Amino acid sequence: MSKSILNLKKEIDDKGEEKRKKIAIIGDITVYQPTSKQSDFLMDFLEKHINKNTKKVEIAGEDVYKILFKELTDMEDIDKISNEELKDILDNPSQELEEISDILLDVLYKLQKKLLRRQKNAIRNLDVASMNISLVNDIGKVIEELPDELKNQVKKNIEEQTKITKIDNKKNNVKNKENKPKSFDNKKTIKENSDTKKLEKKAK
Repeated sequence: MSKSILNLKKEIDDKGEEKRKKIAIIGDITVYQPTSKQSDFLMDFLEKHINKNTKKVEIAGEDVYKILFKELTDMEDIDKISNEELKDILDNPSQELEEISDILLDVLYKLQKKLLRRQKNAIRNLDVASMNISLVNDIGKVIEELPDELKNQVKKNIEEQTKITKIDNKKNNVKNKENKPKSFDNKKTIKENSDTKKLEKKAK
């Protein structure tokens, strides 16, 4: 295969959908890489199950596998079995199922790392935007849609930035006052100059 960047663009099928790429075929089951749409769906799923205290994804194994099997394999009956039945199968897996599970856990780990990057980028972008005070109202709407952990961090950053801006403004105001000539002194100087001219006329 050529090392051209043209080969790094995702492939689209005749229906306009992203083509699914195979990771492996285990027995009769094919395991696929997640498409961009599936990645977003799975990351949203993971994000909803982040424990606010431990900051870790906490979810029952059968719930995770049910989603992964459905999205990333060609298993046909995953929706027909109960969580109890799936848990029993996962507790007593065949060698093929163990191999499939290992691949899917690796995919899940990569999605968790991608989710973390997405959250960090969200904070970084909001931090930059928060420097512009005129955008505060719009930022507030975006912040409210974030998970509580990110929401609190962004609000804290905005408060700190606002304090710094106020301090800088106060310093500038003080400097301006110090450099600005007093109006009283100006009037006094003008009056003195006027009186001097009158005296010079009388003397002539």
